[in-house]
Amino acid sequence: MRRAFLLLHFSIFLWGFTGIFARAIDLTEGVLVWYRMLLTSLCWIAIGYFSKRVKLLPVKEIFNISFVGLLVAVHWLFFYGSIKYSNISIGMSCLPMIAVFSSILEPIITRDKFKCNEFMLG
Repeated sequence: MRRAFLLLHFSIFLWGFTGIFARAIDLTEGVLVWYRMLLTSLCWIAIGYFSKRVKLLPVKEIFNISFVGLLVAVHWLFFYGSIKYSNISIGMSCLPMIAVFSSILEPIITRDKFKCNEFMLG
């Protein structure tokens, strides 16, 4: 439990630096998100290649996963844009909104029942 608590605090600490790094980098938010997603994709490809536990997905699932990736990319565009055009505190207050929007959009996309506890936790 203590280790998980320390890791949680460390991740929040790193998360806080996301805004500072975004303000310090001179790239536009579109280019910044592009490179961020490119690096993430390459890391996932490398993990899949070296772990040898990758299975092929049906085309429908690939489209569903790509749609979620698109939503996350739009979220990051708005996050970095809010930092570039206003200040870090506004951007950092927008960052956790992905959990709120996910709790609203997931039941719509999956046609499941809306879960109030997920919305409140978001």
